[in-house]
Amino acid sequence: MNILKRQAVRRGRRDTRASERLAGGVDGKAERCLDTDRLLHICLAGVLLAVSALVWAPSPAMAVELATNGSLEGVDPAVDRSTFNNTLPPGWTQITGTTSDTRNSSSADNAMTWVASPDGGDFVHSGTSSATYREGLEQTVTGLVPGNDYIVSFYQSASYMRIYCPAGVSVKWEVTFGAQSQFGADVTCPAKGTALPWVQQSMTFTATSATQILRFQVQIVSGGSLGYIAVDGISLQEAQAGFSISAVNDDFSAAPIVSGTGGTTPSVHLNDTVNGVAVDPAVIVTTLVSDGGLTGVSVASDGTL
Repeated sequence: MNILKRQAVRRGRRDTRASERLAGGVDGKAERCLDTDRLLHICLAGVLLAVSALVWAPSPAMAVELATNGSLEGVDPAVDRSTFNNTLPPGWTQITGTTSDTRNSSSADNAMTWVASPDGGDFVHSGTSSATYREGLEQTVTGLVPGNDYIVSFYQSASYMRIYCPAGVSVKWEVTFGAQSQFGADVTCPAKGTALPWVQQSMTFTATSATQILRFQVQIVSGGSLGYIAVDGISLQEAQAGFSISAVNDDFSAAPIVSGTGGTTPSVHLNDTVNGVAVDPAVIVTTLVSDGGLTGVSVASDGTL
């Protein structure tokens, strides 16, 4: 007896669609499989059977947001967004010795021009004038699991600023999480009157401690010594593990079942795994799709025939 399997995940709900049938078998073996559902194809005494084994895989839980006030809102409306206000939103602190500002799309001092951030409302604007003066923002994040991966994402943009971000100057964000640092894509200050789009960035870090500092700090790339860059929509979430199924073909030909006497096979799920762990029959709906003309054949919930 040979069992050939094809398996696919059904997430979040039961799928009751009928599976497609297998093309004919040759010499007691399944020749090929045409379906993409979880069919277990069994050849018994030259007769082809088809068993559907559907894994119920609930949708993964929503990832927990670990960044505090990633939308960068909450600054007092009375604070002027069209000046160097040296103010950060709640949950964030200035890089020691520097003064980043809270802005919005209406900020127009120094000839700036903005389009609204995809995250809406306020954003933070940071500048640099040398390798030793680099503005930014940071916060302490707790509840991390050392060794686990975390994804930091954010939107970035820049505007022309008279003197402070002239056309052609390129800047970027250095993002530090714990002891690891990565860089966002370069952003070039545009010509006066040109509004740059906001572009989302994403990067993965591995936690080395249960508590780490998440820091954004501007860095000049080229074109001069003065530059400014904006950030909004900051997110920090634990990377979600994938969902994988391994369905290994079975061969029960060494223990044939005699016609008229009958018998029971081992479970067709004994060598199958979900995310590297043995399959739990309780999360599988096993159904005999085609009996191949045999009388009395059935499949139990534990995968035995």
